Amino acid sequence: MEIRRQTFLHPLGKVPVMKEYQNFWLYFHLYDFAGVEWMDYDLPPPNFLLHTQVGAFIGWMINGFPGTKKSQEYFNDIIARFLLTFAEHRPERLAYRPYTERKAHKILDRAYELEQFQGLKSISLPYKVQERSETAHHIDQVFWAIKNFTEACIQKFGEGVVVPYQTIEDFAMRNFLAKKERSTLRAKCRSVWNWYNERNWVIPQTREFEMTRSERAKANAKMKYERAQAAVLGLVKGLIADEFKKKSGAWNITKIAKHLGMSRDTVRKHLKELQEEGLL
Repeated sequence: MEIRRQTFLHPLGKVPVMKEYQNFWLYFHLYDFAGVEWMDYDLPPPNFLLHTQVGAFIGWMINGFPGTKKSQEYFNDIIARFLLTFAEHRPERLAYRPYTERKAHKILDRAYELEQFQGLKSISLPYKVQERSETAHHIDQVFWAIKNFTEACIQKFGEGVVVPYQTIEDFAMRNFLAKKERSTLRAKCRSVWNWYNERNWVIPQTREFEMTRSERAKANAKMKYERAQAAVLGLVKGLIADEFKKKSGAWNITKIAKHLGMSRDTVRKHLKELQEEGLL
């Protein structure tokens, strides 16, 4: 972060007034990057450009700071679109200025607005899919950037090989600003991981647009339900199962519910299903 100061005349007098503007840097590291590709997307000239043996470092000084939830979402949207646009160069956002900055080409007399990066690509879904997804007017670019990264990992590791959840979360935490919404970012990572895990880590030949908010909510509800049922089964099959039985041999629903933090109806429903499935 950098602070610019500019002098203005106070409207009620001739006393100079100092105003401060916070600038935020967006740095990226890319491989096989010539350094002029940004021109193809009508982006402003970078404030920082450095070529090294391990790729190119490029950066822009942004007039603004992601200090609020809304501004952070806007920054993350641009970051996600940058990752999508230059995917072939394996881009990654850097949290700090590259240590070899002395050799870089720099332009420090200007800062840019995020609106000047609208030339970047963005995910655009078919109209019918948009109706079923987040909204018809806003696609969650961050979510799709995480999804694209996961598919790249599947292609790298080979289909059928599980991509560790931590690999996906590490990618998200490195690239996106998560100070205000860390739990939300983790939820997106978990949704993507669950989606591919249910498909045995195979990328569908015909892209399935099933990662909508409503469907993610259903998937989360299903996962919560299965988790609760597994907790009930683990308790009644565990070493202390007898502690949760009445003298008659029947299960003490109230005691189980209290121990697991569930409602009595929920425990009763899971026990009934487990019995019907022959697990009890």
